[in-house]
Amino acid sequence: MIFTKEPKKIRVMFTPFRDGLQSSFGGKVRLKDILPAMEFAAHEAGIRHFEFGGGARYQAPYFYVGEDPFECQDKMREAVGPDCDLQILTRSVSGVTLTTQALPALTLQAQMMAKHNTTWDRNFDFMNDVENLVKTGQPIVDAGMHHQVCVSMMGLPFADDKVHTPEFYIDVVRRLLKSGLHFDSLCMKDASGTTDPLTVYKTAKGIREILPPEVLLWQHSHDTASTAVAQYMAGIEGGVD
Repeated sequence: MIFTKEPKKIRVMFTPFRDGLQSSFGGKVRLKDILPAMEFAAHEAGIRHFEFGGGARYQAPYFYVGEDPFECQDKMREAVGPDCDLQILTRSVSGVTLTTQALPALTLQAQMMAKHNTTWDRNFDFMNDVENLVKTGQPIVDAGMHHQVCVSMMGLPFADDKVHTPEFYIDVVRRLLKSGLHFDSLCMKDASGTTDPLTVYKTAKGIREILPPEVLLWQHSHDTASTAVAQYMAGIEGGVD
């Protein structure tokens, strides 16, 4: 059970229909096999925010199941109704593809995602390259989507006082704020699931202190090391929304 010392309402984004499918099946799943569950989640379970595209759910439909991911996104919107937020994941200069893209291609990608029912775009650079995040984040803003920029986190198998420390992550956010790039929320993203809870807590606390109050602080972790619940408890205690 996740709890805090003071009552706090936590916003949740439901990940099984993109990240879950990617983690379990490489995203190689036909739409007809998941759409009933997605419809149930929206209309019966009350889920209002879904991850529904990007990542492997862009390549896998084309490569493996003969489906168009944009058509899938349209049908997902029909299933959940008009009021749910639908989110994609993009990988900085790679966008939703498997190789580096030029900015015109990333601009077209953002326009296509917005056209096909995406309301939020979570954009991360695994090297925390702020220049890349600025260049690839602007098309998301220009397309009218909610722009969620990421700080990429991970644990190291050895002690290091220069990288992957709370101050290292907080400095990434300082540079993002200094750049002038507009972002609606910021995500502490641990794709490896290896960051220790104390680092999560100190990072969340430090970021919340410098982040404008209207900017949501988000957290996302995989559970590779079976510490995700502890990470989330630490993050919420540190100020995650």
